[in-house]
Amino acid sequence: MKKTLIFCMSVLTVTFLFITAFESYADNKSLCNEWCDQHKELCDKCSDHAGCGTGYNSIVTFKHGPDHWHACAGLERNKEACEGWCNEHKPQCAKCDDNIGCGTGYKRIMSFTGKGKNWHACEKR
Repeated sequence: MKKTLIFCMSVLTVTFLFITAFESYADNKSLCNEWCDQHKELCDKCSDHAGCGTGYNSIVTFKHGPDHWHACAGLERNKEACEGWCNEHKPQCAKCDDNIGCGTGYKRIMSFTGKGKNWHACEKR
């Protein structure tokens, strides 16, 4: 009887710890996604990797519980390359945009991709 009680308590403890860890993981992810949605100009994605992955930097960390989530910003090399190319190709190049379609009234003429956020050189239609 004593062994059965110890076994049941062990199972309950492990189950409780698992649920607590999963909830903190889900909470941090939700908090990160919410923050990113509110700061779209700064945040490109959320990641459970401390460095956010190649081409990204962690800008905010959500640390509730054992599993941390990070709001990540892409490195701006592609934006800088686009702006440099666009300045050299005026008046054809009117602007750089992170939207692949360049927005209403524009069309993409060149893309700058690789590590970080993709940027596109755009000309007026």
